Amino acid sequence: MPKYLDYQLSIAQEFKAYENRVRFLIDDANWAEEGRYKEIILMNYLKRNLPQGFSVGTGFVRNNSGEITGQIDIIIYENTYPLFFSEGDFIICNSNSVVGIIEVKTRISPSAIVDVIKKSNSNGEIIIDKSSKKIFNGIFSYNIDGNIGIYKNNIERLELQNSRVLQQEVISNIALGDFHIMTLLDYSEHQKNLNGYLSYDVFNMNYNNKGLAFSYFFSNLLDIVYRQSVHFFGRLPKEYEKMIFPIDESEKKIDEIQVKVSSV
Repeated sequence: MPKYLDYQLSIAQEFKAYENRVRFLIDDANWAEEGRYKEIILMNYLKRNLPQGFSVGTGFVRNNSGEITGQIDIIIYENTYPLFFSEGDFIICNSNSVVGIIEVKTRISPSAIVDVIKKSNSNGEIIIDKSSKKIFNGIFSYNIDGNIGIYKNNIERLELQNSRVLQQEVISNIALGDFHIMTLLDYSEHQKNLNGYLSYDVFNMNYNNKGLAFSYFFSNLLDIVYRQSVHFFGRLPKEYEKMIFPIDESEKKIDEIQVKVSSV
C-alpha cells in the first residue's frame, strides 16, 4: 500500500534540508540575505507540483476596479489568462486568474506577525474585489522565535474593522516553523454578519519528532488549486485526499484562536 504519511514527511524534511543548505555555505553576517532564496525554494516546489494550467510567480495583482496589491512573494495563477507583464518569474496579473498568494519569511517575530497578517489580508481584499471566488491566502515562515503561545496571544489581539471582511479573502493558513500551523475555520452565521469572530485552529504537527506543518500547508494549498482546476467544490477523490491528508488533523489540534471582526 502507498506510504502517504512517509511521503508527506519527506516533503517536510526536504524543505528543512534546502533551508539549511545555503546556511551551511555562508557566514552568519549574510543570513539576512537568505529571504529571496527561501522564496525560490518554495516557488520551485510549487512549479513541480501544481496541476497543469497553473503557474507561479512573484509581483503584483491588479483587480477589475483598477486597484493593485502590494508586492506579493508568491502568486499562484491560472495561466490561461493573459498577463499584464511578465519578465522571468516577475509578473503583474489580473485578479481573475489568481488562486493563491503566499508571504514567505525566513523568520517572523511575535511582534511582527500582526503586520504580516494585515498586509496579506489587504492584498486578499484587493484580489477578491467584488467577486465570490475563494483563494488560498497564506503565510509561510521557516522559523519562529520562542513559544507558539506568544504568537497566539498577539494574533488574538488583532481586530479586523472592515465592512466587507469575507472568509475567502483573509489569511487562511499560517505555517510557523515546521511544527505549527494555523488554519481558518468556516464562518458561522454570526461571522457572516460581521458581528463576531474569525476562528483559527492551531495544530502541533509533531510526528515522531518530525514536523509536518510545511507539507500540510502545501496540502491545504493543493486542495484549493485542485478544486479550481476541475471546478469541483465537494469532497475530494478519496485516494487523493488520503495522499495529501494522511493523518487526522483533529488529533493534532492544541488550541483555537478567535480574531474579532467589527463592522464599520
